[in-house]
Amino acid sequence: MAIDMFLKVEGASGESKDSNHKGWTDITSFSWGASQPGNMGVGGGG
Repeated sequence: MAIDMFLKVEGASGESKDSNHKGWTDITSFSWGASQPGNMGVGGGG
C-alpha cells in the first residue's frame, strides 16, 4: 500500500508541488527504530 506523506515546518518553505500541500516538504523515506539495552536473565521459582 503506497501513501503520500508531507511535512510542514513553521518558518520553512518546502518544495512540494502537491495541490493540497504547496510549500510543504515531500517525505520520501521514513523509518522507526527502537532498542532496549539489557540482558536476558533466566528466572527460577521454588
